[in-house]
Amino acid sequence: MTFRHSTARTLLVAAALLALPYVVEAKKKDDDKKSSTAAKSTATDPKDILAWVDGQPITRQDLEGRLDDLSPAYRTQFGTPEGRQKLLDGMIEERVWMSAATKAGVAARPEVARQIEAAERNLVIRTYLGDVMQGAPAPSDSAIQAYYNAHKTDPMFQTGETRRARHIQVATEAQAKDVLRRVKAGADFAALAKTLSKDGATKNVGGELGPIERSGMIASLGRQPAIAESVFAAPKGAFVGPIKTNVGWHVVQVEEVVPATAVSLDEAKPRIVAVISRQMQEDYYKAQLAKAKEGSSFRYNQAVVDSFLHGQKSSADLFRDAQDASTADERIAGYERVVQQYPHSEQAPQAQFMVGFVYSEEKKDYDKAEGAFKKLLKDYPKSELAHSAQWMLENMRTDALPNFDLPGGVHRSNDAATAPVKTDSTKTGSATRKP
Repeated sequence: MTFRHSTARTLLVAAALLALPYVVEAKKKDDDKKSSTAAKSTATDPKDILAWVDGQPITRQDLEGRLDDLSPAYRTQFGTPEGRQKLLDGMIEERVWMSAATKAGVAARPEVARQIEAAERNLVIRTYLGDVMQGAPAPSDSAIQAYYNAHKTDPMFQTGETRRARHIQVATEAQAKDVLRRVKAGADFAALAKTLSKDGATKNVGGELGPIERSGMIASLGRQPAIAESVFAAPKGAFVGPIKTNVGWHVVQVEEVVPATAVSLDEAKPRIVAVISRQMQEDYYKAQLAKAKEGSSFRYNQAVVDSFLHGQKSSADLFRDAQDASTADERIAGYERVVQQYPHSEQAPQAQFMVGFVYSEEKKDYDKAEGAFKKLLKDYPKSELAHSAQWMLENMRTDALPNFDLPGGVHRSNDAATAPVKTDSTKTGSATRKP
């Protein structure tokens, strides 16, 4: 089991798809362009320079390094002078386009820079994880034996149940019925097969079909599920038929029921090693990850994580939810939620006003209403609703009706009157009540 098959590899599958080694190399060269140019110009023997692109040399060592990066089978294509010239021309072409792209500022584009950064990051991670996972333990012989003992009755370690049967194949249903009658009456099955069966592959061996699997695979007839279904439903020694298939009509005798048996340890070992290795590598990876987290002082910012995971609603959404609530208590709770979660939002003073208004106009709890309006004046003194809150403090215990815009379509709940609502589509849930 290799690392690419482990959980760690699964976690980095996206990284594996970002095969941009030349781009990463170019980025590094671009980042250190001046220093690398100076170093190369002094360290490179002119006799080793094969070509220049914008003053940058392509050396014999560059070409040989590129050859070393190729697989042995692919490398042979460049073993001849013509092949080496082709490789050199390809490197020149690559450098020319890279130079042109760099001059055009392609590497500085945000989306390209992100891909370069991702490729470089994941190359480093993949390489390091490959080193780390080399330490994953291999399954011991005792672990393999213990797994086999515990799972040898599992279907994956069992040979399937089979039947051994023989048949007589004829052309018509009537002929098959006659054969069935005769064998049930005691006629010799093998003799009838030899004289009557149309299956040339089995007639001279008494109609022997060999092992039959539940899938219906039969050596001489191919896949015949109708025959398999019949023989698996019958006991040993039974005659079944007539059975119709694509090759004719059959009378079949079940000769032997072969139960499922466990495969040997040697046969099961490759599958057991694969299963145990996968689990051991997953466990090892998790342990190494936990150790790495400890070394990096990892921690969650849980409040922000919860907000991100659960898709926290905006202040406007919460305000609308509060307006749509079915009871006064639910509306109050909804408006208070706006103030608590978004105290600096545009909807916060509106929600605070509505807390007081619902307490006053719907629940007639003037003490709590007074507390809500005073909180608005204290926390949002510059709000355009401050004047309305002050009016409510002075008049909510009287029969006076307010003449100001409300931040929601709310009706005064006393019996004297209900206020008509004028919807203003330019404001969030605003409405006007008139005396």
